Amino acid sequence: MNTDQREEVVYKLTQKLPTPGGGPGLITTIYLTEEEHQALAVLPAAVLHKTRHSFPPFRIDIFDDHLNGLFLAEAEFPNDEEMAEFSPASFVIAEVTGDQRFTGGHLVTSTRHDLAEALADYGLSLPD
Repeated sequence: MNTDQREEVVYKLTQKLPTPGGGPGLITTIYLTEEEHQALAVLPAAVLHKTRHSFPPFRIDIFDDHLNGLFLAEAEFPNDEEMAEFSPASFVIAEVTGDQRFTGGHLVTSTRHDLAEALADYGLSLPD
């Protein structure tokens, strides 16, 4: 690995509560040390594995394991006005903000078949 391209590993617990309309709502994040993460990792849980890349205002998540092939981008804004003025980038092929099937809480328990069905609703498919 090139030392100029080191990835920082961040451990965190995040809860996202959407608004009733499915849009962005309350987000609570607790950052963990590696030791705290290891202590929690032994507990039974559904786990979501992804790598997050940051290209402000975008955060791009590349999923692993049974969600391999799924890439989700989210944009974050400092205020509602900037969010309202936002136009999606050319690489955005489906807007899934209001679709609960693409939330972390749903994806963590989804099967590959569930994901394929959700993507099919947008005319998309997973790679083989």
